Amino acid sequence: MSQQVKHNVMYTTLFWSWLGAHLVGGAVAGILEERLQFLGTLVLVGLCIGLVQGIVLWRVITHPIWWALILVLGWPLSNLLWLSTRDGYQFLVNALIATGWLWEVFWLNATRIPIILAPLAIVQALVGLRGWRTRLLWVVLNIIGGVVVGGLGATVCRSYCTPLAQWGGAVAVGAVLGGVSWLGYGLVTAWVLGRLGVDAGRV
Repeated sequence: MSQQVKHNVMYTTLFWSWLGAHLVGGAVAGILEERLQFLGTLVLVGLCIGLVQGIVLWRVITHPIWWALILVLGWPLSNLLWLSTRDGYQFLVNALIATGWLWEVFWLNATRIPIILAPLAIVQALVGLRGWRTRLLWVVLNIIGGVVVGGLGATVCRSYCTPLAQWGGAVAVGAVLGGVSWLGYGLVTAWVLGRLGVDAGRV
């Protein structure tokens, strides 16, 4: 098997593992958010996503444990950072609402998650990735992915939260919203996976 073919096979495996991990991790995170509310949102989402990312990247990056811990421990800290910037954040949300495009909950979620993810992505990039292009790409994709997580969750909930709650209660709502939202994040951030082999020589 040529090096290029081997690279393609391993990238494909990594790609689908990445998507599946975020689907499952997001679903569990969503259930915990629905069940535990404040604790789930501010603490346990980072635990779920950090754990699945660390597992998928275990043999791909140099420090997978640190990579996961950055999300696990940094998620609540980054949430506190977001809370401390709420005045400026609310100004941004109000400005977006004033455009008349989309609705308030969409903008609340689509702006909150990128603010939380961006500083974590910067630290992850410095600790776990090689090459400034890959590091920059990871940060940019996390900002975009954060918009997708928040916006997709708000969009799906607007149409399906009520029927999902009637059908399966909080578990169904959390699983679908979390799974779909973080699957969207996985699709966006998967663009960086192809560069890991270039920089680390492992994929």
